[in-house]
Amino acid sequence: MDSPLTTPDERRPFSGRPARGDVPVPAPGILVPDCPVTVGGRPDLVRLRQLAREGITVLVGDEAPHPRLPEALPGDLPIAVHRIADLDGGPTLPNALGARPDEIWVLRPDAYVAAVLPRVADVAPAVARLLGRAVPSRVPA
Repeated sequence: MDSPLTTPDERRPFSGRPARGDVPVPAPGILVPDCPVTVGGRPDLVRLRQLAREGITVLVGDEAPHPRLPEALPGDLPIAVHRIADLDGGPTLPNALGARPDEIWVLRPDAYVAAVLPRVADVAPAVARLLGRAVPSRVPA
């Protein structure tokens, strides 16, 4: 999707609005699938969209490095980083997303995919973009 808040991914191009009743393939600019999740210490959170709506959510594949990000952003917007395997010990979530083990997914608070990233260094610029801020020139690795 061509949006200033979304980081495009050439591996997952936006295919346009799906036909009524069709489920689009997850990609930047698409509403994230509403999969069941388990969040440690949070029995009230049982769905991925529910988790995403709490702030900015970063989902990290098993082989991807954990990005270093603040716990909250300007305006006290929370940002949470979760390993996909910690949210779903089985194949449901990775299969629903089509997530690769080396990818990092950034979800907006409206539960849309903001970015799917192959490198940890791309996370901070993607978060800045979804906040409508200038992309930082120096990002933490």
